[in-house]
Amino acid sequence: MTNNRRCGLLKLVSLRNASHSFSNAKPDSHLAATLTAKKSVSGFHTNIDDAVAFFIRLINEHRTPSQLELGKILMSVVNMKEYPTVIFLFAQMEFRGISPSMISLSLLINCFCRLGQMNSAFSALAKIIKMGHELNVITLTTLIKGFCINGKVREALRFHDKLISLGFQFDEVSYGTLISGLCKMGQARAAMELLQKLESYTVKPNIVMYRTIIDGLRKDGLVNEAQNLFSEMISRGIYPDVVSYNSLMHGLCCTSRLKEATQLLNDMVVKDINPDVCTYNILVNALCKERRIIEAKQVFDMLMDIGIKPDVVTYNALIYGYILTGKVDEAASLFGDMKKIGLAPCVWSYSIMINGYCKHKRLNEAVTLFKEMPQRNLVPKNFWQGGLVLMPYTILIDGFYNHGRHKTAEEVFNLLHNKGWRDVKAIDAMINGLCKD
Repeated sequence: MTNNRRCGLLKLVSLRNASHSFSNAKPDSHLAATLTAKKSVSGFHTNIDDAVAFFIRLINEHRTPSQLELGKILMSVVNMKEYPTVIFLFAQMEFRGISPSMISLSLLINCFCRLGQMNSAFSALAKIIKMGHELNVITLTTLIKGFCINGKVREALRFHDKLISLGFQFDEVSYGTLISGLCKMGQARAAMELLQKLESYTVKPNIVMYRTIIDGLRKDGLVNEAQNLFSEMISRGIYPDVVSYNSLMHGLCCTSRLKEATQLLNDMVVKDINPDVCTYNILVNALCKERRIIEAKQVFDMLMDIGIKPDVVTYNALIYGYILTGKVDEAASLFGDMKKIGLAPCVWSYSIMINGYCKHKRLNEAVTLFKEMPQRNLVPKNFWQGGLVLMPYTILIDGFYNHGRHKTAEEVFNLLHNKGWRDVKAIDAMINGLCKD
């Protein structure tokens, strides 16, 4: 590393007021619990107790323990996601005067980033620079990812720009991390602008970057821009995969452009890209929302014919479609089929059916399903569908009051209260029912 780079980096680090020391670190309550809670006989690579014990023994028994061996142990602890433990072990190593390797310091930076301690991560970076280690793109990308996972994407971009000005170069992984961070923050357009700059950084865009931005644009409601980027990707010789197609299809379906979504499915088949269950779920769900239940069932049957097993999402979408079109018996039959083939209905599955039964005055069947939920360890919760909140308790309370069974409605509400489940919508339903009464 040149002196200019080293000075520039040290200045950058100092701007973050990174002056932490690790030499006095002690295990916190989380670490103490960890060291006593996990027991196994499978070896230190998968057991925290053995890893810590072996590490401590190495640094106590050898004046110059193998850096490679220490690095392997720290890596195994990182893989267990025991980040405070890594920080503790690193501190013990420094306390005994053992000089850390570049690998150990990089692992330490990763742990601080995972814990949201970015100032401490930059302290470790300062140590790397002062020790004269050559910085690599992996370590710098780790810091960029740390900013992103902690919701500081703008800081990640500023850090990137500063390093570029110092002559550092990043790779596809670095830019993929930045693009993903921007999209998660709802800034897909900014991610697209970054994508356009990559050629000036001598980095070639890849399928992962494109599909991340396409999905981000779709989530931001910018479906036309997602379509344009999809076309640009193909024109650049980067061929879309099933995930890319699914993202764009989802966006088109959400904007009621089913014809274009279906054309995309045909395009996949022509280009020998096998649609997956998610592809068909998108179409089934969109058709059901538009009450085109016959076409949705045809897609469902086609899915079965080509040997792709429907999942709970597929069944839920079709069941909801039947309920929307007043075909409660067909919905109930499909609900039963789901159980028969070994798929476990989720809370959403039960909510749809309970709502359907209540709307069609079949309250006893609604109660039967409601009583099944605790037996399957399913805790009722809110679901949004078509601008409405579907909550089993709320649905039942409304249903009973609307059909004159006030006492039963009160029993359901009391059950909600006794189990400690608080829901404003259920309280609203109860108040409305009492007012009507």
